[in-house]
Amino acid sequence: MSRDSRDLAQLHDEIDSLRETVAMLARRERRRRWARAAAVAVILIPATAYAAQIVIPNVFSNGTVADANEVNANFDALTTESNAQDTRLSSLEGSTSSSVANCTLQPFANNWDGVLNFICPAGQTVGGVYSIHDNSVEDRRFRFYCCDIERD
Repeated sequence: MSRDSRDLAQLHDEIDSLRETVAMLARRERRRRWARAAAVAVILIPATAYAAQIVIPNVFSNGTVADANEVNANFDALTTESNAQDTRLSSLEGSTSSSVANCTLQPFANNWDGVLNFICPAGQTVGGVYSIHDNSVEDRRFRFYCCDIERD
């Protein structure tokens, strides 16, 4: 085998190695993006799950006459729920201090290369996160501390 042939073979090997490295880095970045999205979801999902479902008392159909009392009842239902949400938000924003207590470490919320979907039980919030990483699968598993919220 000539020197040029060996140099060419070595270059092909290096190119293959670089392709594998680029693919591995791309997989790692995708997983990091999913982890960031999961962290945001863990924060936002409990907040949206807490809001009550709004029940609209009257449904109208095209071509029929809408009674003003029924229309006003629908608006009243929306107003009542909106005010209730404002009250919940104001109580959280207006708290002079709050703390978490009785934190418990939950089981792993995901498997390797699995979907992460976690919500603390009702009345609790995420107080901390624990994770482990495995280089062989280039992934992370998460456990969450769920804590009771105590307000003064």
